[in-house]
Amino acid sequence: MSVQPALWVVAVLLAALVTTHGCGNETGPTVSGEFDVSLVSPNTDGALVLTVRGRLSEQPRGTAGVTTVYARPVSDSEWRVLVFGTISGGPLLRLTVPDVSAMEQYRVSVDEVAGLDNQLRPDLTSYAAGVGTPK
Repeated sequence: MSVQPALWVVAVLLAALVTTHGCGNETGPTVSGEFDVSLVSPNTDGALVLTVRGRLSEQPRGTAGVTTVYARPVSDSEWRVLVFGTISGGPLLRLTVPDVSAMEQYRVSVDEVAGLDNQLRPDLTSYAAGVGTPK
């Protein structure tokens, strides 16, 4: 048997191995961490209902100044969050996530708002919640 055909077989097998497995981890290691959700609000309110979409490592919690937060998972990547207190714009929630480099996967929507008089706000177009930078 000639040495050259054997080298050719080895070269083809190595090329196939590199092609299917790559040369390394192109996405980099995942790093868990936290980031805040901030509220944009034209009013001072008494209660909010939010939906947090994206996989979390633990239940959402309030930032400094937020009186009470209740959260329950709807699925493995969605949480319903109730916030009570005297709430105005600014930092609202802190989220703990398995990978801070995947922040674009997280979305927060403002679903319902009640004023300090416990009356629902009929128009939520001026409300928004956004994800901040990792802590």
